[in-house]
This record gives sequence, C-alpha cells and structure tokens, in this order.
Amino acid sequence: QRIRVRVIGVINHPIFDGEKIVLVEMEDGMPIVAGMSGTPITINGRLLGALGYQYGNFPLGRALGGVTPIGAMRNQRRTLGERPVGASILFGPPNMLRPSTIPISVSGATPENISWLEHRFPNRNLNFIPTARPGEQGSDRSGSFRPGSSVTMFLTKGDVQIGATCTATEITDSTFSLCGHPFLGEGEVEIPAYRTSVATTFLSRYYSFKIPQDVLEPVGTVTYDNAFAVEGTREIRPNTMLPVSFNVSVDSAEYHYNFEVIRHRFY
Repeated sequence: QRIRVRVIGVINHPIFDGEKIVLVEMEDGMPIVAGMSGTPITINGRLLGALGYQYGNFPLGRALGGVTPIGAMRNQRRTLGERPVGASILFGPPNMLRPSTIPISVSGATPENISWLEHRFPNRNLNFIPTARPGEQGSDRSGSFRPGSSVTMFLTKGDVQIGATCTATEITDSTFSLCGHPFLGEGEVEIPAYRTSVATTFLSRYYSFKIPQDVLEPVGTVTYDNAFAVEGTREIRPNTMLPVSFNVSVDSAEYHYNFEVIRHRFY
C-alpha cells in the first residue's frame, strides 16, 4: 500500500547536534500507524529516508510525522560508534517529536502477561498486543523482501512468540535497515528477522496498528540497533537464540513448552 505525504520543512534533531529530521504531513486522511516505522519516503524516485516519528496521538487535522534522513541511517555506526543511546533518550514532553510506536505481538498472552512485559520493557513506543501464534508459511505468494515489507524481529520463537514489527526502508544484497529509530537502542545485538504478512491495518483516532498474519521467510539477522535505525545483515546467523524447555503442572495436568529466546540480558 502506497502512502502520500507532504514535506513541511526540515528541523534540527532534538537530541543529536548536526542531525536533521524532515517534517511531513500525512495525506488522504492516513494516520501514522504502529508498525509503519521505517516506511521508505521517496521524492521523484529518490529515497529521502524513513518515516519514524510523530507528534502526539490525537491530531485535529492531518497527522504530522518526522522522516529520518537516509544518510543518518546509513552512517549511524560512524556517527555513534559503540555507544548505544538507549531508546528512552528520544522521549520528551508531548510537544516533542517521538518515535512512532512499534507493535509487539505476544502469542497467547493474558492481561497479567502484558502488564509484566510493559514493566520489563519500559519503552514508551513499544505496545504489547496479545495475539494468536502466527502461522508459518515460508516464502510465498506475497512477493519478495523489498523496501516497504513488514519485518518482525523475534525476541522469543516457538510455543511462546514475541515479535516486534517495523517496515524495511533500504535493502541491499548484504544488508537491510528498518524503523528509522531504535527498537531497544542497545547497539550491537543479534536478533533473527523474518518477513511477515499483514492481515489488515486497524485505523482509529486513538491508536492505529498493523495486525500481523503469517511469518514468511527469514530475511537475516539484526546486528545493530541505535538512534537512527535498526540495521541487519542478510546472513541468517546460527545460534542467535537459546533453547528453552520446561514443564508446568496445574491441577494434575501437565503442560510442555519449547521455545527459543534471544541472547540478551532480559533473559
């Protein structure tokens, strides 16, 4: 699905000296949708950058967003180096641009599970959504991995699945970039990334979000997550996740769980 925006102007980045953000208005009544982060914005066929920011949740008129320039995304390793900025640094008062929301699907989650995750991941642009476990389809009917594809980064995979969804901005033979802002903002990481299909987009003045459908093919491994983008290699790296297996007994019933988790301090 194509979206139309109107360029309003260019402002200084609220945190990083010398960096810019391009202000845009959404056209045709389109809100800024959770999961849209990373949507490539082009002018006359040239890539401007990734839609990655928004002002507020309840615009009276057209939604106002911010585009991370593609130069900042391509050069963030050189600009930031080994220094992870953390995602929370980009948040401020309501009158400040903030990263667009990343929807995180949690299979079979209860309200108590969601509350626990929100406490463990105190990042205000992460929104945990209870879902059924997505189907596994493999590479399929819906085309190839290209800019604009939905990409899910899995924190856990298997009987318990937790996945964060952004949009691909730029893809080369060996690399890809997503989001136009951080996910966890922790610099060097290893997180498996999969192309996913979208069942539909729920539109609301309060909160709009993409509803993921099926997990398609793996597209690579996220390797660097910092202020201006989530970057990855097209290499599907082995052993990026740790296997977990346990049994739970409840009222004489036995439940077995097998899944994998990323190699991260949260686990």
